[in-house]
Amino acid sequence: MRVASFLAFLLLAPWAAAQPDLLRGPFRHPMTGHDYYVSIKTQGIRPAKALAARLGGYLVVLDDADEERWLAGQFGTADTTWIGLERPAVGQPHRWVNGSTSTYRNWCRGEPSTATEIFAMMNWCAQTRFPCFQPQPPGCWNDGDGINDFGSRRVLIEVEPDSARLLTPQTHRANDLALVPHASMATPTADGTTILALDHLPQGGAPAIAWVRTTSPQPLQRGDTRVATPPVVMPWHRAADGAWTIRIPGFAGDVAVAAAALVEGRLVRTAPVHLRAGESAP
Repeated sequence: MRVASFLAFLLLAPWAAAQPDLLRGPFRHPMTGHDYYVSIKTQGIRPAKALAARLGGYLVVLDDADEERWLAGQFGTADTTWIGLERPAVGQPHRWVNGSTSTYRNWCRGEPSTATEIFAMMNWCAQTRFPCFQPQPPGCWNDGDGINDFGSRRVLIEVEPDSARLLTPQTHRANDLALVPHASMATPTADGTTILALDHLPQGGAPAIAWVRTTSPQPLQRGDTRVATPPVVMPWHRAADGAWTIRIPGFAGDVAVAAAALVEGRLVRTAPVHLRAGESAP
C-alpha cells in the first residue's frame, strides 16, 4: 500500500472515531485550532482522565466565556460534564490541568463550597439528583470528590493537534522514553518499512498513542518547498520479543514520528524521530 493512501486512510478513519466510548468529534475551534470530543457514556473522573490521555489531550480547559459559549453551541448543555479544573490537593485552589493561568471561572452561586471536593464539572444544573432551586448562571460549575453522587459524568476532551506540542520531548524520572529502531531493522524490509520500538518503558507502563507527520517533497504553492501534513495516528503492534512497535511504510518526503505512553497515570511523550525518504531510523 502506498504511504499516501495509508495516511489518507488514517485521516479518514482517525483513531478517535473507532473508539466506542466517544460520541462526537472532533469539533475544531475556529480561533484556537484545538479539537474537542465528548463521550457517549458517563464516566468517573479517573476513567475520564485516562480517556483524555489516550486521545493525547486533557479534560477541557475553558479560558474565557467565549470558549464556553462556543462549547455550549457545539455540544449543548443537557449533560453535566467533567472539565479540566481541579485542586492539586485538598484545600488548595483549583488549577487548570494543562497549566493555563486563566482566571476565568463560572461557578454556580455558593460554589466551590467544600475543600475536599477536588474535581470541577460544568452544566451542573443539567443533572437532576440535586436540582438547582435558585436561578444560576448558564452552564455554571460545581465541584465534587469524584466518588459518591458526583462520580459519573460525561467527558469533554480537548486536544491540541499541532506538531509543536505533539513532538515535544518529556521525560519520566531519570530515563528518557524513546522511540528506537526495533531489532528487526537489522535486516531491511523489502518494502522499505521502518519499524520503531518504544524504549525505556517502565514496568507497568502502557503505550497510549503515536503520531506521524510528513512533509511533501514538492512545493504546493509559490514559496513553499516543504508542506507539512497534520499529525495522524499510528497503530501499535506487539512484536514477538514483547516490544511495542510502530510500522511506518516506505514514504516520500520527510517524516517525524513521536509517541506517548501512560506511566503511573501520567502521559509521557517521546522526543521526535526524523526520517528521510529512502533512509531507515538513525
